[in-house]
Amino acid sequence: MQRQESGSDLHPVIDALEGTDCSFCDGGELVQDSYKGNDAVVCDVCGTPGAQLW
Repeated sequence: MQRQESGSDLHPVIDALEGTDCSFCDGGELVQDSYKGNDAVVCDVCGTPGAQLW
């Protein structure tokens, strides 16, 4: 996965969720990335998306 730059013009929800704790695993943090071709925040440990935009 390729990490996108912080503070991008993706979406305020994506920007707001970046850096928050993953709710699906212990120790993970949400980072801006893509998930199945969509802009998203994805856990840096388990890879689960916290949010994605279609």
